[in-house]
Amino acid sequence: MGGTVGANERAQNQAPGTSADAGPPGVTPTDTAPIPPGVTLTDTPPAPPPPSPDGTVTTGPAVSVTVMVLHDGTSTTTSSTAPTVGALLQQMGLRVSALDKVTPPLIAALPGLAVVRIVRIAQTTERQNIDVPFRTTTRQSDKVELGVESTAQTGANGLTQKLFRKTFQDGKLVSTVLASTQVVRPARDEIKLVGT
Repeated sequence: MGGTVGANERAQNQAPGTSADAGPPGVTPTDTAPIPPGVTLTDTPPAPPPPSPDGTVTTGPAVSVTVMVLHDGTSTTTSSTAPTVGALLQQMGLRVSALDKVTPPLIAALPGLAVVRIVRIAQTTERQNIDVPFRTTTRQSDKVELGVESTAQTGANGLTQKLFRKTFQDGKLVSTVLASTQVVRPARDEIKLVGT
C-alpha cells in the first residue's frame, strides 16, 4: 500500500517520553535552532545606574577643572573633579564656619568656576563700663536754721554697662554694634536742705 508510514506507526517507533520534534537527548530545541542569516547575537547591555536621591544620574567620566581658591590671606590653585564648591573645599581640607562667607555658595556647581573666595568672619563682644554722674537736688526746709545749708543725702555715681558686638572680616574690624545696655548700679542723687 505504498511507502507511507502512518501516524500510529511513527508513534510506535518513537521512544517513550519524547516528541517527534525533539533533538538529541539533553539538548532543548532552542539550543539547536538555526540562526537566520544576517542576524548577530549580542549580550544584553547592563541597565543604566539608578538615579541618586536628588534625581541626578551621573554618566561618563568626571570633568576635572582648575580653580583658584582665595583664603586666609593666600591663594591656592588646584584641579578637582568635585561636583560642588563645598565638596572642593572638603577635599582641600579647608574648614568653613557658619559665619564665614563663601563666594560662590557651597552648593554651587564647580564646573565653569575660576575663583572661589573664602572670607573669614569672626565676632567678639566687648563690655564698656560708663559712670553715670549723680545729680544734686536742693530743697527748702523749716527744720534747718534759716540761711544754713546742710546735706541730707550724699550723692553717688551710678554705673552702666554697655555690650558691643564687633565683626571682623579676614582680621579687619568692619562694624561695631551696640548689643545691649545694662544698669549695674543706679546713681544716687545728692540732696541738700536750705533752712527757711
